[in-house]
Amino acid sequence: MTRFRFALSLVLVFIMVPLIAVLRNPATATETGQAAPARSFEFTYQVHVPANADPAGPTHLWIPLPQADDYQDVCGLHIDSLMSHVQGHDPEYGNAFAAFTPTMQQSAAGFDVRLQFTAVRREHKVALESAALQNAATPAPRDANLQRYLEPDKLVPLNGAIADLAREHTAGDATPIQKARHIYDYVLATMRYDKSGEG
Repeated sequence: MTRFRFALSLVLVFIMVPLIAVLRNPATATETGQAAPARSFEFTYQVHVPANADPAGPTHLWIPLPQADDYQDVCGLHIDSLMSHVQGHDPEYGNAFAAFTPTMQQSAAGFDVRLQFTAVRREHKVALESAALQNAATPAPRDANLQRYLEPDKLVPLNGAIADLAREHTAGDATPIQKARHIYDYVLATMRYDKSGEG
């Protein structure tokens, strides 16, 4: 048993909905001088950490925090808890978080955390008709920092059955966007949320 027991709250702070749309006009709202349409969402998350009287140490809690980017503004972030906490950023990925450090007595009694914020999401469209996406011989430039997300690992293999499925469902496709669409459609049709297993 480790010195501390860790409780990790996987709080959904971003709602990412993958949209693939073929645009008749590749110009975006920003390029035409129009403001991109935006929607505002108010989020409230309640986290309850049950009592933990483990003498090895108190429960520690990390909650991911929303961040602003080119397509999202975050305002009114408020954290309500009797536990002391600090906000920080992961040094490798830059993700924001709040870390809570209860005393042994607080951990033994259990505690609650309430997180509230408003997110304003601006519409973002990708010109799927761009030459880089339509021409398999001319790949689009890739951010070197993002390359690691495209690499295989123990839980995300890119060979064997996965490679066979990709070839099967993209047979006859000539462009990267066609392949991406067919793989997306296959995943959407066959995936299921299942928390069994490891990882």
